[in-house]
Amino acid sequence: MGLIITEESAYGQELRKWEQFPSKLTNEPGNPYRHRQFPQMLYKAQQLPSGKWATAHPVVDEQHYDNAGRYQQAMARSQSFTESCQTIANDENHYQRLRDQGWCDTQAEALAWRERFEDEIGYEAARAAARVEGMSENAQREYADAEASTHLHVTDIAGGSRKTGRSRAVKPMSGRTSTGEVE
Repeated sequence: MGLIITEESAYGQELRKWEQFPSKLTNEPGNPYRHRQFPQMLYKAQQLPSGKWATAHPVVDEQHYDNAGRYQQAMARSQSFTESCQTIANDENHYQRLRDQGWCDTQAEALAWRERFEDEIGYEAARAAARVEGMSENAQREYADAEASTHLHVTDIAGGSRKTGRSRAVKPMSGRTSTGEVE
């Protein structure tokens, strides 16, 4: 059963106060629309298990699962991944901090940012590989070992510690044993 609301009724007058756009009740809304920047959703591209970068997990199709438990697990993983790619900025300071950490206004911008970031890593890895030519044989072997140990780009390697200067033997204090007793 429908409800008839007239402009003159107390209910109609109350509804008019909350309208944001012109409607059947009023041509002049009582609560006109105003753009509010915050809260604002931000996005970050994350790597899927397949290696592809995305800002949301693809929709899980129930037909690909033989039982409900596995389907529920896949749905939970999908939802968790998608939530990890999204966050909300509540004010300008929070928004700026998130932007500094790589969060973007749109999903397309987040994917483009990630692509630029990965390109920069590839460029630095190419520069590092070019610098290897002028290194000593030991440094070249160390770089080759580091490169062989990972599937990621190698942009820098932490060198082994080199001792400089004369090594000094550690001597116990005269007159005392290793347990600290006086001889």
